[in-house]
Amino acid sequence: MQTSKWLLPAGLAIAGLHAADARAARFHWGSALMPTSDLKLCYSSARSALINSGYLMIYSRPSEVGGLKNGADVVITCVDTRPKATAVVMVSGDSDPPVLHARDEVVREIVK
Repeated sequence: MQTSKWLLPAGLAIAGLHAADARAARFHWGSALMPTSDLKLCYSSARSALINSGYLMIYSRPSEVGGLKNGADVVITCVDTRPKATAVVMVSGDSDPPVLHARDEVVREIVK
C-alpha cells in the first residue's frame, strides 16, 4: 500500500514534464481563386508559387503540394469550385509571425 501513494504524484510529475515540453502550434489558412477550373493547373501554380518564394523540401502529392521556410510548414490543396478552382493555403508553425508571413506570401504569389 505504501508504494501506491507514490504512484499518483510520480505520474503527475511525469505528465508535468511532458506538458512543459509541449509547444503550442499556430495554424492559419487563406485561399486564392485561380484563373482556371483546371485542378492540374492549380497544383502546378501552387508548386510554382512555393518555388518562386524560396521554399525548401517542396513535394507534390495527388491532393496537395507543400514546402518549408523559416519555421513555417505550408500545404496547398486545390478545390474544384466552379467556375474557377480555389487554392487553399494552410500554414502551421511554432509562432504567428512566420506562419502569417508565409500564408500571405504564398497567397500573393499564387494570384500573380
